[in-house]
Amino acid sequence: MSNTTITPTVGAITLAGVAPTPAQAYVPGQVNEGQGAQMTLQWNALPNGGAGQPSLVAQWRSAFFQVTGTFGSGGSVQMEGSNDGTNWVKLSPTALVAAGLFAALGVNERPRFIRPHVTAGDGTTSLNIAGCFAQ
Repeated sequence: MSNTTITPTVGAITLAGVAPTPAQAYVPGQVNEGQGAQMTLQWNALPNGGAGQPSLVAQWRSAFFQVTGTFGSGGSVQMEGSNDGTNWVKLSPTALVAAGLFAALGVNERPRFIRPHVTAGDGTTSLNIAGCFAQ
């Protein structure tokens, strides 16, 4: 595997623990063996109305999400899933309106793609979402 440097943009994701570069493109099907078959994805600085870059996560059996950052007035973030990467639906964890951890995905919620979507906020809203996926 070679390192590919990308220019971070709003909603870009990074893959943690794979290479010492500041940002790493997500490679579908890649397993971070050093973490015991776990992978961490990070979506940074999502503004009001922003959706994170979709991630292919079909091979993962469990996923946990943490949100930090500035919610602004009325800010909230919702996890969404899609099997085609085009049509998105809300996943069952209730939208977060403050920093914290999302509830677990429903037992039947294993979409092929997943992303966070900031559904409300103001001009100061800037949220960081970390997702830990395990086999």
